[in-house]
Amino acid sequence: MMACVNDNQTVTATMQAILQALDVPATAEQLAEKTALPLFKVRSTLRELNQRNMVKQNGDIYEKN
Repeated sequence: MMACVNDNQTVTATMQAILQALDVPATAEQLAEKTALPLFKVRSTLRELNQRNMVKQNGDIYEKN
């Protein structure tokens, strides 16, 4: 099970916060600042969202798919 996915495979509050913050493309650092989440949590959640094809990465910039 992925850390940011509930047992029933729904999107967690952390994922929702990051997706909402991605109203414009941003770096992990910008998202951490915007969401007040620790940078390590933002990075791990972005990796999971990328694996689920919910965000895409272009260099250091992330955006919603």
